[in-house]
Amino acid sequence: MNNRTVSDLDTNQNVRKILVRHQIDLGWLSHYACRGTVYIQGDLLLLPDVGSALTPFMIAKLFDEIGCAAGVCDMIIELRNWHHDSSNSDWQPVPEVVSLRLANGVNPRGNAFEGGG
Repeated sequence: MNNRTVSDLDTNQNVRKILVRHQIDLGWLSHYACRGTVYIQGDLLLLPDVGSALTPFMIAKLFDEIGCAAGVCDMIIELRNWHHDSSNSDWQPVPEVVSLRLANGVNPRGNAFEGGG
């Protein structure tokens, strides 16, 4: 985290660039910055047709990079499909969310505008 004075708009742009660089599907995720605090909410998924899957290491690296972005002083992360275990600093998937998505016919590898099927 850094203390440089950067507008919220520029901070949002910096975070978005990082998410795009890591091929995160922005259809499932929302983010915004307010006075240096970045709020990230939703489901963290890779873009459809990306050959790999997210791992706890990749997620930790992603959020470390966001934390070092210009204008970011703090982060509040509320993900539905990943849980941060504060005892050992690991990210763990939440299997109930994927199961619920499959049961409701929503494509977990697609985006918010695609149906399963």
